[in-house]
Amino acid sequence: MLRPRILVKSLDKRSYSDSFSIQKHRFDTMLANRNDPVSAEHNRRNNMLYLVEHDPEVFTMGRRDTSSDLLVTEEKLKSDHNIELVRTTRGGRITWHGPGQLVGYPIIDLHHFQNKGVEWYVQSLQQSIIDTINHFGIKGGTTSDVGVWIENNRKICAIGVSASRWVTMHGFALNVNNNLSSYRHIIPCGISDKGVTSMSKELNRKVEISEVVPVLLNNMQRIFDVDMEMAPLDADEIKK
Repeated sequence: MLRPRILVKSLDKRSYSDSFSIQKHRFDTMLANRNDPVSAEHNRRNNMLYLVEHDPEVFTMGRRDTSSDLLVTEEKLKSDHNIELVRTTRGGRITWHGPGQLVGYPIIDLHHFQNKGVEWYVQSLQQSIIDTINHFGIKGGTTSDVGVWIENNRKICAIGVSASRWVTMHGFALNVNNNLSSYRHIIPCGISDKGVTSMSKELNRKVEISEVVPVLLNNMQRIFDVDMEMAPLDADEIKK
């Protein structure tokens, strides 16, 4: 039996709403495929990873109402800073997305990964990020709070996922060279006594996302034990 494959597609710089529409369409298709044995096997070789930089910047909130993590009113956020707050279906609290941050949305069917489950999936995402930043000389780790941290007190990568019938949605957000100033409007991920950082800040040089992507994909291929292939966007994905 062929091992699972993840197709990697770049959305370049794209708004959060457009990116959400694309991943939701793929998520719904994979769920529908699971009702038919032939289509379900098709899922094995057509798991998806969308990579994107969100532009314009946006704050997103998880399933729970964590508006208490917002340090200005939602109206002021929009009127004074032109940043929207979007409510999503992922786990986790409020976080930021914008240019310079590498966001990944894996849409995968965990049944094809030896039924290892969501906990294994999140741990594998974390380890993929840890190994990636370690390649650049940044030592990362995990804490009791989901995500990847530097010295247990600076978050460099947020992770917030959801899964239905073992098909995943949402994903990770790795700070590469983004401006960190917008985080001052929120309590990132609801953790008030810890900060945020980026690869560029830790290394005191600008790290390009193009440097990071191939390292990340190699690590994900190894850790998830999959084939990973770059693929172009389909016509219906381009239209969204």
